Amino acid sequence: MVCTLILILILSNMSVPSTEFLLSIARYILAANAVYNAPDDILTWANPIVADADANATASPTKVKRKAKTTKTDPLLLPVDCVPTLPVQADDPLKNHKYRLQSINNSLCQARKRGDVVPGTNPKDEGYVKKFYIEAQCSKPPVTGQSLCKTCAKMESEKSKCWQGRLDQPLAYNADVVGCGNFFASYPTGLKNDPTTAPPTPAVLIHTKNGAKAKTKAVIATPTNTITETVAVTDMTVPDAMWEKMFYSGKPYIRNLKTQKIYEINQHTSVIADMARKDRCVGKWVAESGTIDPYGVDDDEDDE
Repeated sequence: MVCTLILILILSNMSVPSTEFLLSIARYILAANAVYNAPDDILTWANPIVADADANATASPTKVKRKAKTTKTDPLLLPVDCVPTLPVQADDPLKNHKYRLQSINNSLCQARKRGDVVPGTNPKDEGYVKKFYIEAQCSKPPVTGQSLCKTCAKMESEKSKCWQGRLDQPLAYNADVVGCGNFFASYPTGLKNDPTTAPPTPAVLIHTKNGAKAKTKAVIATPTNTITETVAVTDMTVPDAMWEKMFYSGKPYIRNLKTQKIYEINQHTSVIADMARKDRCVGKWVAESGTIDPYGVDDDEDDE
């Protein structure tokens, strides 16, 4: 019976049946046996074929190769500290100025925006060097879980020339607002029409030579940038050399008022007379032009 069935199958296919074909027939016979009892000789032929096939499948299951999924990370949703930022300056001496933002809305995007042009920095203004803007905040809501909106995050990640930095981070050097390093580089003594934009200076001793009585004039910058002056006459004798801290090109220096020599500042002392790094003289102050002459230093002229 079995031989007859195989012969019929061979003739119907006109070729030697494949292993897969015989296995399919054997499975069909066993399935049909559950409804109609098949002869023993057919079951004797079909059972070993199906059993061997199932055993081989268990011993070496077919592995399905799956393509690993690659997760695309949206650069706009990166953590705050993963995106590039602008170079920042160590201090922000005019952070309380009237042209600076005094309150930040934490529910809005934390990007700094340009407001109106600061008076005195328009091309037609006297002493114009470069435009600067009143500090403002982006009015858009931030991306969920982030501190910037989608537009500002893109500007930051692409290092756009219009990017002004964040309000929740230290002031960027080129933030285009009053008090940034770029502002002091453009207007080292402040705007001609607004003395409150000048770099704040520490107390300065106005003195006379030859040990005469000196007047001490303290210039103190308050948080509202109002200049308060107190003058007192003392009997103390002051040396000829006096020192004054100053900003130039956005960097702090100290100047000897006698020789006009400019030095880098030693930040590890609070005594103004000890702040000058004598091995780091950057030049001589030229009051007429408001600049530092790097070649105007007389080596024979020592500071006291």
